[in-house]
Amino acid sequence: MFQNFIEASEFISVNKEMSIKDDEKLMLYALYKMATIGKPPPRKEFGLFETKEKMKYDAWVEFSTSYKCEHAKELYITFANKLYEKYVSHNN
Repeated sequence: MFQNFIEASEFISVNKEMSIKDDEKLMLYALYKMATIGKPPPRKEFGLFETKEKMKYDAWVEFSTSYKCEHAKELYITFANKLYEKYVSHNN
């Protein structure tokens, strides 16, 4: 399975056909942003039709208050491995 962040994030990026639940996608997004950018920028205003962007930003904020950015890559790898087991290996 995935041993490093690049390998895990590339797999997730390429395998869009996996039926990952919305909350799992938000967790992946938040961990990825924490691993690649760090803490989210100060709160910004979202337009009426930017619901998806607001949800993603809120997940990033929530995870960055609960977890340290230094651990985001490890958490992402662990979560990607769990998703692989859940959605890919059991379907083969």
